[in-house]
Amino acid sequence: MRVNHSGEICAQALYQGQALTARDPAVQQSLQRAAQEETEHLAWTARRVHELGGHLSVLNPLWYTARWRSVRLRGYWEINGISAFSPKPNARSGSTCKPSGQTAAAG
Repeated sequence: MRVNHSGEICAQALYQGQALTARDPAVQQSLQRAAQEETEHLAWTARRVHELGGHLSVLNPLWYTARWRSVRLRGYWEINGISAFSPKPNARSGSTCKPSGQTAAAG
């Protein structure tokens, strides 16, 4: 149940981070509602952990921060047209990074 609680924390970070980078107000509102629902799930899982005699993970702030930052970075990339799969050669290996299913052209 403690893992479930930590998952709810990450889900909350996901929705809150995405809401901050969403351009469409309707999408923003939908993500904010989803984050609110995760707050309810978060409270329920915390109660259940305590009912079972457990304690919440001391790493929860780390999980939240890591997830929120990764979502914000992804949103920044999307807003600025930056692809995680750059067609430019990797400076170290000379290879290209392509989405799965694609191969670099032989040169």
